[in-house]
Amino acid sequence: MNKKQLTKRIIFLLLGFVFILPTRLNSQVINTESFDGSTFVPSGWINLFVSGSSTWTRQTAGTFPTQAPHSGLGEAKFNSFNAISLASQALVTPAIDLTYIGSNTATVSLWMYRDDGASTKADKVELFINSAADLTGATLIGTIFRTTSMAPIESVVGWHEYTFNIPSTFTGASNYMIIKGISNFGYNIFIDDVSWTSFPTACSGSPVPTISMAGGTSLTAAYAGTTVTYQWLDCSTGNSIISGATSSTYEAVANGMYSVIADNGTCMDTSACITVNSVGLNEINSNYTHQLSPNPTSGKVLITLEKSINTSVDVFDNQGKIILSLKDVSSGDSISLETVQPGMYTFKVTNEEGTSTHRILKN
Repeated sequence: MNKKQLTKRIIFLLLGFVFILPTRLNSQVINTESFDGSTFVPSGWINLFVSGSSTWTRQTAGTFPTQAPHSGLGEAKFNSFNAISLASQALVTPAIDLTYIGSNTATVSLWMYRDDGASTKADKVELFINSAADLTGATLIGTIFRTTSMAPIESVVGWHEYTFNIPSTFTGASNYMIIKGISNFGYNIFIDDVSWTSFPTACSGSPVPTISMAGGTSLTAAYAGTTVTYQWLDCSTGNSIISGATSSTYEAVANGMYSVIADNGTCMDTSACITVNSVGLNEINSNYTHQLSPNPTSGKVLITLEKSINTSVDVFDNQGKIILSLKDVSSGDSISLETVQPGMYTFKVTNEEGTSTHRILKN
């Protein structure tokens, strides 16, 4: 390796360096429910009758409007299409523990499908917080109308996320988010991926989750326990949940900061944030290149390699989940995206020369 090549390699390694921030979310836990399980209501939730005969139910696909869950296999539906006007029912979350909230701010959020059908009908969801699992004395913290023409106005039909702060007057271990659906005899209301932050007593005697990195973009979490569940977060956007990123590994598809919540059944804790800044570094050194084309693609991606030396290709979706893994790839091979949904996909190409990543848009 000559001096120029060595300099290039050193620069690449420096750019791929990972920085661990010294701060972490002490005792903060982000809880989620995506209604993927077949049992409804989910464990710990309450389906609270208010008035009329309209109900919240679990669906795997929706009609009026026609749509699909925001993530996973299920979503929650409020039947306002067949309900009388002002019929209402509420979903109540499990207790939200804010015992150790201190000066922090707790939030609740959900994804709601906004459509433009029956645009004069004011079907809506109201979000409340209460220290009891009912609406008596509850505090209204947000209102979302179903139709895109009403508040908050949206220009695009589809899923939108809404986040609200829990007032600082709510502390202690027993607080509840109440999601009240109200019919105006319009189209149905669909919600998914409900989340809320809690601040319970910090775990004692259990180590903080740690994150290691390989190849500049592949993150792996570790936590004590035989059965551990994970949820990855995007620190760059206020510790927002990365939908579907629930395995011990996560492939970063964009530069930024990431952390992970780990739960071993006894303790749940959140790691420090880790910075990834090597996504998109497509060349290892000046004497080694490979190309993926076309970009965007309607289905197939052609890979061109200068050197086919034990080359493998891993393809990740925009949630960092691996959807395809190929070995012994040669120059001129075609990789198919014909069976996947339109969106952005990350191709990670690895051989004896090194690793590079490429983002490919599927139309």
